Amino acid sequence: MVKVSVLLPVYNTDAAHLKSAIDSVLFQTFTDFELIIYNDASTDNRVEETVKSYDDSRIRYILGQNNLGISKVRNKLIDLAEGKYLAVMDHDDLFLPQKLKEQISLMDENPDIGVCGTAYKKFGNLLKRETITYPQKHEEIRAALFFKNVIHHPSCVIRKKNLIDNDIRYDANYISANDRKLFMDIAEVSKAFNIQDVLCKYRMHKNMTSKAKRTEIVNQQKLLRQDFLNRMGAVLSPAEEDVLNDYALKGRVKIRTYDRLVKVESVLAKLSLANEQSSYFDKEIFNAWCAKYLIKRCLNAAFYGKISSKALLRDSILPVTNQRKPFLLKMVNYLK
Repeated sequence: MVKVSVLLPVYNTDAAHLKSAIDSVLFQTFTDFELIIYNDASTDNRVEETVKSYDDSRIRYILGQNNLGISKVRNKLIDLAEGKYLAVMDHDDLFLPQKLKEQISLMDENPDIGVCGTAYKKFGNLLKRETITYPQKHEEIRAALFFKNVIHHPSCVIRKKNLIDNDIRYDANYISANDRKLFMDIAEVSKAFNIQDVLCKYRMHKNMTSKAKRTEIVNQQKLLRQDFLNRMGAVLSPAEEDVLNDYALKGRVKIRTYDRLVKVESVLAKLSLANEQSSYFDKEIFNAWCAKYLIKRCLNAAFYGKISSKALLRDSILPVTNQRKPFLLKMVNYLK
């Protein structure tokens, strides 16, 4: 039995990208692993040709007869895996050589950690090269997951026992947010952790799911957010849910009226109070995230509506005084 199962679903992927991904796994300094590649009934023969060009006993190749979709394939890979740990892999991303060694060492030493992510660096043809680092410790990660995904899915290693013992799997109702839902569920029964070192590279390209199915993803994020609201015992009216989803937490939005900004603050403050009553998230950490998003929306209103938020920030129950204020926001609030 191997210690780690690297799970790699593929479907009509670019052959060169797939080869680079496979190579990055095979060149790991940690060697006690299997690489399970599941071909989800690709119509492009180059996928199978690429995989079969390797002669490595650590590779297990499965050709699906019917296209299942990503969530079902990932669940099938979980069932096929023989390892104690599951390392998630995407067909167009790369592991750095020491990735598995560092993550497995950490998780061996900390049996309460159920999922471990890492920092990552973007690369590819979209001129994005930034390095992304997420919160490190469990309570920070857990609270932040309400607002966005803060565990990079292709970087994560998961303790398989937690999935089996608690019947946790990828939710087929989600396209892109299935990873965030999985992390929510894992964080209910174990701890999450993010290594702050860059241990993988995330390829940016024009055919990414996040770009091709943006509308569906936004709608599913609303569904996922409702799951969170239920867990924390927060009850919002339909109008408040619209403000939360379409203005408070949506990145691509333009706030042009002071009334809209007031509603955003009201909804975030209501979430803060609901969490203080239920103690679902760490109160201080969750309040800080609410304050951070209020500052972001105040900056948005300053940019698009030239709206001062000085009085709103002064009177808010959220800890906005602990947040850094962008220069534009400071200037608009000063001038008005």
